[in-house]
Amino acid sequence: MKALVILIYILFFWLLLPLGLFASSRFLDAAFGWPLLSVLRPAGLVLLMISLPLLMLAVVQYTKSTGNLPVSAFPAGSIVRGGVYSVWRHPIYLFFTALLYGAGMVWGSPSMILAVMPAFITLELLYIRVEEAFLARRFGPDYRAYQEQARLVLPGLHHWRKLAFGVLACCWFPIRVIHPENLPQQAPFFIVSSHRSYLDPFIIEYCLPYRLHYVATFEVFRRPLSAFVFTVLFGCIAKKRYTSDLGAMQKIRSTLRQGGVIGIFPEGERSFTGALLELKAPVARLFLRYPEVPVFPVAVSGNYFLWPRWGRRLRRCPVRVEFKPLLRFRAGQDEREILAAVAAAIRPDDSGLACRRGGLARDIGLILYRCPSCRAFDRLEAQGNDFQCAACGSRYALDGRYAVRDADGRPLSIDDFYQQIRVDRRDLETDAIASKAADISIARGSALAGLFHGRLVLHQDRIVLEPDGHTDVPARSIPLRQVRAATIEKADRLQVYDGQDLFQAVFHRESARKWQDFIAAMAEKRFGAPPILR
Repeated sequence: MKALVILIYILFFWLLLPLGLFASSRFLDAAFGWPLLSVLRPAGLVLLMISLPLLMLAVVQYTKSTGNLPVSAFPAGSIVRGGVYSVWRHPIYLFFTALLYGAGMVWGSPSMILAVMPAFITLELLYIRVEEAFLARRFGPDYRAYQEQARLVLPGLHHWRKLAFGVLACCWFPIRVIHPENLPQQAPFFIVSSHRSYLDPFIIEYCLPYRLHYVATFEVFRRPLSAFVFTVLFGCIAKKRYTSDLGAMQKIRSTLRQGGVIGIFPEGERSFTGALLELKAPVARLFLRYPEVPVFPVAVSGNYFLWPRWGRRLRRCPVRVEFKPLLRFRAGQDEREILAAVAAAIRPDDSGLACRRGGLARDIGLILYRCPSCRAFDRLEAQGNDFQCAACGSRYALDGRYAVRDADGRPLSIDDFYQQIRVDRRDLETDAIASKAADISIARGSALAGLFHGRLVLHQDRIVLEPDGHTDVPARSIPLRQVRAATIEKADRLQVYDGQDLFQAVFHRESARKWQDFIAAMAEKRFGAPPILR
């Protein structure tokens, strides 16, 4: 019986239906005496050459994915998401229609182009609407997420973004996916990864047949244009720091209910040194809040070499993306156990990968802010892949894996080097430590408003933001005890939050990380604990 139904379907869909459409067109052309339009043949040939291979590809991919021929009477047991189905929900209908339209244009039939095919498309859309209602009932939120991912005709903006990113990746940093069999077959789910590069969200999205909704810090939404880009074009969810953001939690909940995929970087920020940071406890609490939603860990390697946080430009390095098995957590599970499992799954493995271009040491002073030999601040000067201390003359070389070598050839990772030069209590013996020139701003609503050009001065008990004397704006003093957070945006913007106001200092010739370390060390010295640092 199944074979008979398939035979009838093939005869009707691939033979009788096209013949009926062409016969109707020929009848109408003769009845109205319309001449054939040869001018449309070149366009029709182009449409045929595009639609025919895509139609065949859609049939092959459906059959390979489901093990069955694409027959509506025998629907697939799961949603086909790969290949052309990641872009179009019904590619067989779409390219079959385009094929018929192209054939009608090559034939030059006015009735086929202006009457018969528009009527057929109208009926086809009504049928698709009925079929989609059935699929929505059958697959629930998973199909709603698929509707967001794949369109009927025009690909969504995220597909154009993935296409452009894919072209860039092919030319600049080839991406290899490991263990694609671990890819979840249905949504919703959380996706987690380490965060070491600006490109991490794009790399992960490029490798998945899902549209992702990343939870991002509110700082990237402060400007109207960036808010539009990250909200509308990228579908990100803004999360405010330092407070319980009910709006973000509601958005996460509604996205999961609709079958969406939530992307999270559980470290809370990009790593400066490439080392995996301690995961933030609220991430574990989020997973415990939705124990029915699995967690999909992805380990991205090579991304730190590609574009480290302290670097202002893209480098060349292959990237590996490894899909790990799904993690499932039960209600009441210990948070430390959850964070340990996630950290083990997303930890990068950069073995066998290296950067493949010169000028690697450029901007290295944003993280390595003093010389380990003479302890002088802000005196390291980059020269290609090397950097030298202008104070004592010590030279250091940086290889393609960002291993730092001194004159004796001893290798140190960026993280090891940073731990050697990091600010500590010995640097706090003076009464006041003043920065060089900086642009000082304050948060006004959702935007940052400039206060003055000046400097930051760290005292034993307070932080003072001083103007340079060319303004009437008074200095701002922040008691150190009231500093709740000292965080870094991008690579060079220090933000200090005192529980009421958020101040930002953009340094021109200094490391924001150095000043974050100064504030953290001073607060720990005075009060036993640093403020929030990320």
